[in-house]
This record gives sequence, structure tokens and C-alpha cells, in this order.
Amino acid sequence: MTGKELKSARISLGRTQKAMGELIGTSRRNWQDWEYGVTPCPGPVACLIRLLLHYKGAAAWLERVNKEHKT
Repeated sequence: MTGKELKSARISLGRTQKAMGELIGTSRRNWQDWEYGVTPCPGPVACLIRLLLHYKGAAAWLERVNKEHKT
């Protein structure tokens, strides 16, 4: 997944770089580096982003799961 595709996905999901990092369990800086092409986006991350885009409600579900595991 290219940086341009990641940015498009992020915008489609209505998220900031920080929010996307939190959603998938990484830092804003990692997301930013992938989006700007500084480092390649890992395959598993690209797969997760495609799932989030394809399945309506998946982002909200993942947020709930993340919140439950933080408590």
C-alpha cells in the first residue's frame, strides 16, 4: 500500500494521523512515515487498513476492542 493510498484511506475513515496510529496500535510518527513514504507500510498494516475500509463499522469495533483492553 502506497503512502498516497494510506492517506486516502485515512481521509475516507475521517481520521487524523494520530487517530489512525492509535486505532491500529502504532504511533503517529510511524503512520506519518508510511504516509510520506519514508518507510514502507508493513503488509499486515495494509491488510488491516483494507479491512477497515471494506467492512462498515470495523473501525468502531476496533476502537471498542482497544478500549476494552486498555482497562
